[in-house]
Amino acid sequence: MKKVAFCLLALYLIIVVLVLFFDQKPAQEIAILHVKSNRAVLLGSAEECLDVVLYLSDTDSFFTDEQNIVSVMIQDDNQLVAASVRSILLDSRPVIIDTTRYYPFTFQLVFDQVISSGGQLIFFHPHCLFTYQNEELLDIEMGDLTLSFMEISPIEHLDFTRLYGMMNTSSDRQFLNGIVIGLKKYPLGDISLESFESTLPNLLLDLSQAQIIAEPISPFTDISELLQKPYFPILSEESVLSTSLILKAEETLLFIPIFYRDLTLKTEQFPLVIHYSYAGNAYTFILDDFIYYQDHDYKLASESDVWEYLYRY
Repeated sequence: MKKVAFCLLALYLIIVVLVLFFDQKPAQEIAILHVKSNRAVLLGSAEECLDVVLYLSDTDSFFTDEQNIVSVMIQDDNQLVAASVRSILLDSRPVIIDTTRYYPFTFQLVFDQVISSGGQLIFFHPHCLFTYQNEELLDIEMGDLTLSFMEISPIEHLDFTRLYGMMNTSSDRQFLNGIVIGLKKYPLGDISLESFESTLPNLLLDLSQAQIIAEPISPFTDISELLQKPYFPILSEESVLSTSLILKAEETLLFIPIFYRDLTLKTEQFPLVIHYSYAGNAYTFILDDFIYYQDHDYKLASESDVWEYLYRY
């Protein structure tokens, strides 16, 4: 009798183990990706925002529920600024990376506490920190970031007719190596262009090597041909670029080369701050931040450019 009872107990335990084994569901997880890039954004009003694009392997999670976000902070080793989420948008097609489908979500961040105070914040290798109600912290590595809080005032002397970026074609890493800008002046007299600024400390536009061109050129033109000498994108720490260029014609098409102090990450977005003089007076013409190119193809991105996070429930 005891032997039968023992066998029944053993059979019962085996059945329980098998049921538990086969009833187990695979661990749920969400993969999150972000391509780091250097950016400068001009925020002239409370309606303007900073877009942070994250790719998630799931469309339905607490990460993309605005109500679950307690706080947002951007900080580097020296400073921080608080932000809030205006909206989270799923606004483009998914991409397939290593057989996994990722969905692009745009987190639109606003800075209500600092937008009215003006000024500029420059972050080097910052992190964007999202804190959620379940105490989960999403710590996103970003590229260098400049936030300029200023209004764009209308200028009566200058306007631009076109603007696009020039891309390198000889390097494994794609980067901007210049811009083409069309400028139109309205006064009869000459205008002296004094400098072009991107508001990014590591990116400089060299007006001393600017070329007046007759017509638009391909964004992939070898700029060594335009400069008539080899192009080396990295500047030394001591390099200072300064000169002036006189606009005489009513409309001028300019190519301006770009140089870097650091090429660790690509740069895709920045405003243009153009300092010029007319009739003995100094003026500033500001063009809102412009996306010169945007490439979220992770197959082309360097591994060091991609921030990854895996969350398991």
